[in-house]
Amino acid sequence: MQYPLISEYVRAIQDASNNLDELAHLVPVQDDHGEPYRSSGAFAVVFKMKDEQTGKFYALKCFTEEQEGRAEAYRQIADELEFVDSSYITSVKYLDKEIFVDSSCEEDEFPVLLMDWIDGETMETYIAENYQDNYAMAMLCYRFCKMAAWLRSQPFAHGDIKPDNIMVRPDGSLTLVDYDGMFVPAMKGQKSPTIGTKDFSHPLRTVDDFNETIDDFALASIALSLKAISLKPSLLDEYGAADRLLFSAENYRDLSKSKVMAALQELINDEELATLLSMFLLANAKKNLSLSSFHAFSISKPFNVVEDLIKQADMLFEKSKAEADHKKAFHLYSIANSKGSLYAKACLGYCYCLGKGVTEDKEKGLALIRVSANAGNAKGQNIMGSCYANGISVTKSYEEAVIWFRKSADQGNAIAQKNLGACYYIGQGVPQSYEEAVIWFRKSADQDNAKAQGILGVCYENGQGVPQSYDEAVKWYRKSADQG
Repeated sequence: MQYPLISEYVRAIQDASNNLDELAHLVPVQDDHGEPYRSSGAFAVVFKMKDEQTGKFYALKCFTEEQEGRAEAYRQIADELEFVDSSYITSVKYLDKEIFVDSSCEEDEFPVLLMDWIDGETMETYIAENYQDNYAMAMLCYRFCKMAAWLRSQPFAHGDIKPDNIMVRPDGSLTLVDYDGMFVPAMKGQKSPTIGTKDFSHPLRTVDDFNETIDDFALASIALSLKAISLKPSLLDEYGAADRLLFSAENYRDLSKSKVMAALQELINDEELATLLSMFLLANAKKNLSLSSFHAFSISKPFNVVEDLIKQADMLFEKSKAEADHKKAFHLYSIANSKGSLYAKACLGYCYCLGKGVTEDKEKGLALIRVSANAGNAKGQNIMGSCYANGISVTKSYEEAVIWFRKSADQGNAIAQKNLGACYYIGQGVPQSYEEAVIWFRKSADQDNAKAQGILGVCYENGQGVPQSYDEAVKWYRKSADQG
């Protein structure tokens, strides 16, 4: 079967209400150039779509190449994942002959795959941006190992585990995407549609290797690489590449000649790395980890001294009215700032602006906040927005507040998302829009911001920006109430 070009799909999606069948209620989200927001790969293009009734976003995958057995495979995958309740996996729905495309193909109706839209960036991009941050990489390794342990306990497998197929959400949690090579129990005895990506696959893997263990080698290789990079970031500079981590397909073919393996021996005194290395060697020898418990991926959550200091300071600053506690908070923020925390720098500035815990100095305070915000720190940007919204050390300007709230919200800061939603809800700094308000309240509420959850409940109760629903209102009120 011949499939349309990406440009032909774009034209069809621009008129989605007429060209989609069951999904005609979805509208394309526009990019900065007024085109449907999309990303493309070797065999498909994915569009970001929105259900205007619920405010929910979806990923609509349109295929550009034929893949034998794809329709039946995705039906089996959808059946298996229907009752899987995990943030590591997103639901999928395969719809045959769903989109009409005016193209040069013999057919004019084509299948699509509907999935939840995942906000964030690929793990590949996240690593490139954060690999020199030891704590960020240690947390990534910890979260990856938690996901690996969960995945190994399931009766299915992803089939093509690699950083580009893992999304890192704004809160740091991980979600697997691209299920073209997935194995589910209903496929037992079939051939695999892929042997994975060579730099993350066992060198002897074939299409006959198609069961719940096919991810084991990739999981072990990536976990080991992440741990090593968290201990010594320069390893990625020396042995990595843009599209892989430390190991290459050539390394796997003969580990005895691998310079990466030699470099890892220098880190062997780290107990967790030693455990992950042993697991990787087992996976390399056996092609899987069937002889190993999924608990082998259990590593300790990394401790961040700076983060702990800031949490203590935030609690003292926000929960107490005592001057002694404010002074202690200021002291803790000062220590965290000295260790390079841009958020702590903004908090110090806020203390100076308000004269809490320190003698008031509005000019000095504002300067500190600006340094943090201009450096791109999301929490600092939110504080800058709050200054403009409340006229703290600056002339009150809701327009400026919105600019800073949006910068922070776009980075996933839940408080800024709630604040931006409030601006749209009231019409301060932006045209009043309940629909836009709900979008931002929902983003914040999904990150468990109690205030946003409560306001979202109000929106559902009153039918503001969403269809009125007392059931939905109660759901969000309860989520907010459960947090006190």
